[in-house]
Amino acid sequence: MTGVPRAVSCSYSDKVLHSRAVQRHVYRKLVLQTGLQVLRLDFAHGSLNFPGLMKPPLLKTGYLLYQTQCLETSLASGLHELAGLKKLIKLDVSHMAHAISVPELEWMALNWPKLSKIIGLFKNCRNPVPGAREWIMKISQGGPWLTVETAS
Repeated sequence: MTGVPRAVSCSYSDKVLHSRAVQRHVYRKLVLQTGLQVLRLDFAHGSLNFPGLMKPPLLKTGYLLYQTQCLETSLASGLHELAGLKKLIKLDVSHMAHAISVPELEWMALNWPKLSKIIGLFKNCRNPVPGAREWIMKISQGGPWLTVETAS
C-alpha cells in the first residue's frame, strides 16, 4: 500500500490532520474485510521494476529501502479502526516507516486474539521500536504469543 500522506513528513498542523484523516479512511475500508487473516501493508519490491506503476516515495537507510508514504500503523493514526479484524493471523509491515511501538502491540494483543506473526517489526523499519522486544519477551513468558520476522 503506497501513496498515503504521512504526518511525519508534514510540518503544518493542517497537513497532519489531512494525513490522519486519509489514514483513518483507509483503515475504515480495510476493516470491512472481516474475514481477513493476512494483512500485507508493505510494498512489493518487484513492483518497482514494472513500467507504468507508480514508484512509492522511498527513504534509503544503509542498504534497505523504506516506504515513507504509507500507513503509520499507530493508534494516533487510527489503527484502532481495525479492531474488527478478529481473524487476523499475520501482519506484514516490511520496508515501511511504521510507527508501531509498545502501545500498538498491547492494542494488537487485546484486539487481534489470533495474531501470531508480525513481519518487518524490527530491522525493516526506519526507527527502532523502543521497548518492543522486551515487551514481547515479557508477555511471551507464559508461552509463545507472537513471532517476529524480518522481510525476505
